[in-house]
Amino acid sequence: MEKWSDLIIELEKRGWSLVRIGKSVGLSPQAISDLKQGYSKQPRGMAAVRLYKLHKKESAPGKSYSTAA
Repeated sequence: MEKWSDLIIELEKRGWSLVRIGKSVGLSPQAISDLKQGYSKQPRGMAAVRLYKLHKKESAPGKSYSTAA
């Protein structure tokens, strides 16, 4: 499995901000930043599931890069 930081970086490349990612998964932008930088090893509970599902949805084949944030 990819590291959480890799998932966040890929979402950012698709136009997602840390604030938007955080709102989508129920975490603060600071918590998302901590995951990205490796300060936190993994999100808790359902936030982990939501982050994984968000990444999977946004990385689906045929899904184009978005510039909307």
